[in-house]
Amino acid sequence: MGLSSTLSNALGGMNASQRGIDVLSRNVANQGTPGYHRQALVVTETAYGTSAQVRTAELSRAFNEALEKQHLAAVSNSGFHSARASFLDRLQTHIGKPGDANSLDTLYKGFENALQALATNPNDVTTRAGVLNTAQSMVEQLNLLSGAVQEMRAETEYQLSNAVSDLNRNLKSLADINIRILDLSQDQTARLSLMDERDRLVGMISENVDVRVSYRANGTVSLMTESGVGILDVVPSEFRFNSGGAL
Repeated sequence: MGLSSTLSNALGGMNASQRGIDVLSRNVANQGTPGYHRQALVVTETAYGTSAQVRTAELSRAFNEALEKQHLAAVSNSGFHSARASFLDRLQTHIGKPGDANSLDTLYKGFENALQALATNPNDVTTRAGVLNTAQSMVEQLNLLSGAVQEMRAETEYQLSNAVSDLNRNLKSLADINIRILDLSQDQTARLSLMDERDRLVGMISENVDVRVSYRANGTVSLMTESGVGILDVVPSEFRFNSGGAL
């Protein structure tokens, strides 16, 4: 092996090591970035006559379609149960735990007992006053509960309106990513970054909608709901939310 071959082999190894360091630093820097998938450098051996050297073939991306779909389903379920649990907990706070002094069931039980006492002794002024007091307490609690329900309803509509706006914006961005992924003139690093952005957007969409994603061989995706309604293919669907108004 001549000096030129030796130097060429050494240069090839140094280039491969440098690209490997770049990939490693990118993985470390983006460890907590949503949608980012770990990258790896594929190294191959190239023979030239009696000598051989390494060269970098391509970048690979740690992506498992089956795991990704399971993750999206888990994200959708988590978002649904989290939103429901949040409002149910707040409603429970206003209703009160059974047996507590100011809970709705305790106030009703007190009103019922007062009525029974009044039925036994209808001419007693103190008993009559007790019925009125317990009725007043229960009515006040019911009014507070009604106000709290209306407040949560208005807040729910506000959140739904914002969620629909976010959904439309993310669908539009994802459609743009699909178009950019089809551009084969870009380098591998840029293409993998687009795929990371693609998966990040799909994850954000799944937080608001139960989506079923189809990954195409060219890197683009299509989306539909679990019930089979298509929301993104060539162009994205547009969602609207109409408020029910004040009750």
